[in-house]
Amino acid sequence: MPKKSIFFTNKDEILEGLKKKYYNQHELIKYHQKCKDNKLIPNSMNLSTFLSNLNNYGFSAKSIYTDDVIKTLYSFEEDINIYDFTYHFSNKGFFSMTTALNIMKLSDKRDNFIFYSTELSKKNQYKNDIELKQDIVDKVFSKPYRKTKKYFKYEDKYIVQLSPKYSNNYEVIEYNGYNISSINRVFVELMVNIQYFKDEDYLIEIIKPLKEKFDINKIYSIIEKFDYIYPYFQLAGYYLEKIGFTKDELIIFKNRVTPIKFYTQKMLENKKFNKYWNIYHY
Repeated sequence: MPKKSIFFTNKDEILEGLKKKYYNQHELIKYHQKCKDNKLIPNSMNLSTFLSNLNNYGFSAKSIYTDDVIKTLYSFEEDINIYDFTYHFSNKGFFSMTTALNIMKLSDKRDNFIFYSTELSKKNQYKNDIELKQDIVDKVFSKPYRKTKKYFKYEDKYIVQLSPKYSNNYEVIEYNGYNISSINRVFVELMVNIQYFKDEDYLIEIIKPLKEKFDINKIYSIIEKFDYIYPYFQLAGYYLEKIGFTKDELIIFKNRVTPIKFYTQKMLENKKFNKYWNIYHY
């Protein structure tokens, strides 16, 4: 009778140690070494052979792709939960924009896109000490947006990785086991990243049903925390009035209107002007 391999002899203990739903390659390298240290596998067994043995018991690779990058996790799960899968890319990240709303079951918009944000580090934070001039704003907003190149496709889903300004994850909350943007942070994210949402009409379609859930003071504090170069206080006031808040309710935003004529989005054609908020719009 053939002698059983060390892996086979210790397979129950090895498999029992894989308690998480998903593992990235770095975690598996550490687990592979742990199994060697505990003499559950031979020192001569390399990672590839270790994974091949695990694969015999249903532990397999799950991958998503871009043109030049493959992201792979390993799991006993046959079907990928796209949220769980994405969440394992970065333990400092969080679901943002419409994905946060989808997770909270507050919207079903853009559910084919999974927006996942990881804030820039504090040391990479730029200082908001630029003197903004109208001609600079006009020039910038006459050009197309630059969208992130960090996106991955899995079946009919697109995972979009974003890198917002550092805020120490301000207004990022825990919900059903995930870190996600709060509804008030989502409002700011949508406004600032409108390039992912067609146009201002579609953005209003997303946020209008949520009007009663928004906290004006919290939205104000989020914009203040991010310390944007552009005058987003007046743009926030414009959108909040559009979805039903009164001018009296929005006085804190009105008080932050600047002399700069700002835009709802780039490359506006046949634009109109809202004098009260100093905003160009459709």
